[in-house]
Amino acid sequence: MSPRSRRVVIEAGGGTALADDVADAIAAHFNVAVPLSWGAEAHLLHAGTHLDVVGLRRPELARSTVAEVHAQQPRTDFTAHFLTAMREEHHLRTSSRPALLWRLGMQRSIRRAERTVA
Repeated sequence: MSPRSRRVVIEAGGGTALADDVADAIAAHFNVAVPLSWGAEAHLLHAGTHLDVVGLRRPELARSTVAEVHAQQPRTDFTAHFLTAMREEHHLRTSSRPALLWRLGMQRSIRRAERTVA
């Protein structure tokens, strides 16, 4: 559970239950799957980050929508920065979920997703 995320939520006026839900969602977002039964926050954070990072379910979106989002928020150097962070996490915390994903070849999925961006 992330003490920092809990503090941010509480300082923004959210209650402790919401703070716990947000912290749990952050902790779970590196999982391979996060079912809706784990809570809307966890499920949607997982879906959003996996869409953004590896393009999961991107074909379900209209190409014009993807193009518009990327025009407003370009992915300038995203792949290089994200891969650097993942590589560093792999070296610093070898038993973390990001390190495991790195060993399983996450970098290939990220590079493949970057090539398919509209």
